[in-house]
Amino acid sequence: MDFLKFIEDQTQPGIDRLKPVAELAPFNTLDSALVGNKKTSDFVLSLNGLWKFDYRETPHHIDKDFHTPEYDDSSWAKLPVPSNWQMHGYGIPHYTNTAMPFPLDPPRVPVENPTGCYRRQFYIPISWKNRRITLNFAGVDSAFVCWINGKKIGMSKGSRLPAKFDITDAVQSGDNILAVEVVQWSDGTYLEDQDMWWLSGIFRDVYLTSTPALDLEDIFVKTVLDKNYRDATLVIDGIISNRSKKKIADTKIEFSLFHKQTKERLFSITKVLSVPSTGTASFNIRKKVINPDKWTAETPTLYRLVIKIKNGST
Repeated sequence: MDFLKFIEDQTQPGIDRLKPVAELAPFNTLDSALVGNKKTSDFVLSLNGLWKFDYRETPHHIDKDFHTPEYDDSSWAKLPVPSNWQMHGYGIPHYTNTAMPFPLDPPRVPVENPTGCYRRQFYIPISWKNRRITLNFAGVDSAFVCWINGKKIGMSKGSRLPAKFDITDAVQSGDNILAVEVVQWSDGTYLEDQDMWWLSGIFRDVYLTSTPALDLEDIFVKTVLDKNYRDATLVIDGIISNRSKKKIADTKIEFSLFHKQTKERLFSITKVLSVPSTGTASFNIRKKVINPDKWTAETPTLYRLVIKIKNGST
């Protein structure tokens, strides 16, 4: 779909965007998983920093080939990501409370639609070969389309929602080019209009993740207290995905609960699943926890759930 048609099509919140799931961070050691800082993971690459940037008053005035690898961006400015371009001298920050920032005509937006074009070079390590690689945008206002090495990856709207794309087939080991076109207004603007400042651009983190063929696709964790608010039941529902062409019959999933402050391991449970080739398998775990420390504003006690996936030999 053409990007200018996409930003006025209320039936399309995203194109080639992966479905929303719980935010997960892969680690290669238990110690790093217990710390839980994804920025230190060998399988997460932050793309935050200075990007090449070109600002135009309308998407009709951008260089149409800016997303190609050979494009010369040497004359472009540099803009920090994450940031809002109005805070760096591009466009005008403005505030509205009850009025729309442009004439009310949903789902259409003005032709004069401020546009930012971004470019960023990044490096894929050889250790990520044969692994799935995803591109993650934590927040972009208002809508955007992105390319890797000149190949269109996808589009997204919903500026306060993360957008995730599978770029495995678009990247190569070594140097790569990411290009992003962002517009200030889209049909999503009608939903987001409220008592607020209008600020645009890639305003939250951008990062890559690398995961193996056998991976945790999604998870939902609930803590259910008993009627006396003393003991609890930990409920874990999730999905394991297998992107290989071979069935994995002996997938072992180990669930370990740790006290975040003391690092004490409360328990570990192992579940064995059979995951079909290029398919998924679901799991459900229920475990009683005797008198856990409760979270309050005065005593904000937390626990960390670490999940280890093994397929016999790995």
